[in-house]
Amino acid sequence: MRKLSWRIFFRIFNPSYGLPPSAQYINRRWLFRQAFVLSIGSSLLTLIAFPTYHFLTLGSFGAIFRDEPHRVAVMLTATLCVLVPLASRKARSYAELFSFLNLTVLFICVAIDVSINPRPRRYAAIGLVPLFGSTFVFTDVWVMTIAYTASCSVFAILNSARERTIEIIVIYAIAYFIAWWMAMIRIRSLHRISFDQARLYERQVYDQRVRLARNLHDSLGGDLMQLSLQLAGNTPREQMLDLAYEVIAKTKNLVYTLEPKNENENFGAYLRSYGERLAQTGKFKVDIKIDEPWPQMRMDRALNLQALFTEWMTNTIRYSTANKIEIILRQPGSRFFLVVKDDGTGFRWNGKKTGSGLRNIALRAELLNAKVFARRRGKSNGTIFFLRGRMTHD
Repeated sequence: MRKLSWRIFFRIFNPSYGLPPSAQYINRRWLFRQAFVLSIGSSLLTLIAFPTYHFLTLGSFGAIFRDEPHRVAVMLTATLCVLVPLASRKARSYAELFSFLNLTVLFICVAIDVSINPRPRRYAAIGLVPLFGSTFVFTDVWVMTIAYTASCSVFAILNSARERTIEIIVIYAIAYFIAWWMAMIRIRSLHRISFDQARLYERQVYDQRVRLARNLHDSLGGDLMQLSLQLAGNTPREQMLDLAYEVIAKTKNLVYTLEPKNENENFGAYLRSYGERLAQTGKFKVDIKIDEPWPQMRMDRALNLQALFTEWMTNTIRYSTANKIEIILRQPGSRFFLVVKDDGTGFRWNGKKTGSGLRNIALRAELLNAKVFARRRGKSNGTIFFLRGRMTHD
């Protein structure tokens, strides 16, 4: 059996969730919005429900606040707790304190009403309504604990001074403890939700960095390394210039793919645009066949397809000595097929992770849960590249 330690009780007030700085900022902002909305909501509810209850029980608005300064204090406090945060942006950062002020004054007012009313049991029962309703207001355990402790202490002192029965004091003390426990559980759940959201944000940032690094590596890493080797050797200037132009073209394609305004462009449109730009160079005759309209795909799948296709086309342009390239994109049912045919040097590949460029293509195909391979069309009839996958529209 685990040994009981005071640290277990300390973790009730300080669970010590560990977050990196960027995620902590997201966490604080989310909790701040919750505290602000709950503070305004609780104060507005006090302004509406508090006089309404007394009007229904007393039958006259004039009798509600006559010789009752503590009730006037509740209305003034609730009004200030609504107007000040709405009027001052700086005051909104203290939303939790406005909740504390509004509810503490309300609880003290209830304690006074219970202590001076000739029918204390009736008021004691009604006072439990705002008490348990307040368990949904706070977002900070320490502020909530101080509010309940102070209110319970005032209630016990006032009712003891008025010589009320000990039964009412004990019932209210138990009710305050139950309300504190309920509020603490809810606050911990709220903090856990905000913590999970912050962690999700951090994970998304990490995934974006990995995706960007993969795109940069796949599109530029090998070419830049080859260019550095050529510069260190005796490669002709024209050949190095061709490779430099190719790196520039790849960079433009990568930036175009990653721009936020192009995130919803479907793969079919990208394929057609790439083929048209390739044909405009005058070095290749490009034939494009795409099933129209091509459906929208999830962003990560579209990026993987574009990077995979670009990598294969780069290898084709550089090594195949082809003059004619045919690009085919089909969607029979729930599957899709991408076929690239060329009339250059024949090449065979079984889809395994061999070589830098081919390994990146195989990794992309794995992320798409797709099958990829290449076959010769005869010794001098070129290569057929084939990719088969399943459509997902989520």
